[in-house]
Amino acid sequence: MGDDNEETQVSEIQIEEDNNPTPNENDSNPAVIENNDTEATISTQAAMNKRKGVFSKHNQEGHIKVFDVEREKTMKLLDTNRSRIAITTDMWTSNNQKRGFMTITSHFIDDAWNLQSRLIRFIYVPCPHTVEVLADALLEGMFEWNLDRKLSTLTVDNCSTNDSMIAIVVDKICSSSLMLDGRLFHMRCCAHILNLVVRDGLEVIKKSIEKIRYSVAFWLGTQKREEKFLEVARQLRVPTSKMLELDCKTRWNSTYSMLKTAMIYKDVFPRLEHREPLYKEVPSESNWAKTKELVDKLAILAIYDWLSSEQEEVQAMTLHMQTKFEKYWDTIHGLMGVASILDPRNDDDDFDILCWWKSNGIKYPTLHDIARDILVILVSTVASESCFSTSGRVVSPHRSWLHLKIVEALMCARDWLWSEIRGSSPNENEVRRVTVQDEEVDNNEEEESTIEAENISLFFD
Repeated sequence: MGDDNEETQVSEIQIEEDNNPTPNENDSNPAVIENNDTEATISTQAAMNKRKGVFSKHNQEGHIKVFDVEREKTMKLLDTNRSRIAITTDMWTSNNQKRGFMTITSHFIDDAWNLQSRLIRFIYVPCPHTVEVLADALLEGMFEWNLDRKLSTLTVDNCSTNDSMIAIVVDKICSSSLMLDGRLFHMRCCAHILNLVVRDGLEVIKKSIEKIRYSVAFWLGTQKREEKFLEVARQLRVPTSKMLELDCKTRWNSTYSMLKTAMIYKDVFPRLEHREPLYKEVPSESNWAKTKELVDKLAILAIYDWLSSEQEEVQAMTLHMQTKFEKYWDTIHGLMGVASILDPRNDDDDFDILCWWKSNGIKYPTLHDIARDILVILVSTVASESCFSTSGRVVSPHRSWLHLKIVEALMCARDWLWSEIRGSSPNENEVRRVTVQDEEVDNNEEEESTIEAENISLFFD
């Protein structure tokens, strides 16, 4: 990616070469001719920039100024916070720029006992993404924000690379400043663990799942097949209007949803076998029986109760899932035990645990401080996934030439400004309404560009 000034000069030269004004009454006046040509060039350049999503130099400078001001305020907030700070991090690759970015998000409980989070870095990480490169990028963010002596945990997904990366990080920061000398520092994302646990178990009944997946994919393959499927479903009076859905193999909840929907149309598939000669892999009654029990059990994930199943495959699946789960639980059960002790609720879903500790700090001063450090720990990397949802719209096809510094400025400043709005607004419904409007993505490219430009200008212009 070239320099911004060079890009503007090239664009202006191209416009001036293409510009061929029609002679008029002002042609005899060189000053007027020069002025008209300049105005035409600027006007055309602005129109092209608006279409392409290119930010002017003036706008970019404005964005950086907002970023610098908000960054100073956020650094002061984290520096003066008296509790430990939990970190979540993950990597994201831009489809447009084909570049990898690391997101680093801090989480803490403030003096008013409100759970807070701030995106502190959205940093470009050059290839190759080796363990050392990732560890250096993460350490740079921690040291720059002076968080290395205030950390509680680092939550990451279950990628094996993260194990080595965290080992490097712990080795380069003062382990004595961490809880239990860093033994609790590595927090594995429970959502990824749960996905791995169930996926490992599903491998045992893979053949039954593959038959149903084939059938779903076959009848969703073309519009004609889909229409034929719905016609037979209406003839059999299937009591639903929900259509079949094909799963994403890497996400167990997607597979669960596919199987649950396919079960509704169980009687439709064998009927279609006689009407479509190309449809050959029809699920058997045995396949459906295993699938039904699997769907019923996945609805309530009580793994240790599944050994009583009469299906041998389900029993085998349970043993696989237990082995995977216990490997995770052996690492984290101590910290989860402490968190459970610090939770005084008694089957009360409306209980506000943070408000309770805020009110009882005088009675339990030591436990009060421990609770503030422990209860902020993130058990998943949802914060990073949420950030990636936004970054996909910032680095959109309309802004594929954004400078890396501008990308980080937009991402971080947006997060900081919205945190201020949510923290100060007395009307939570209004904040939620505006947030939903800001998060919407329109399929029409022209409308999408306009909406995104308005959303960005709402925070940074």
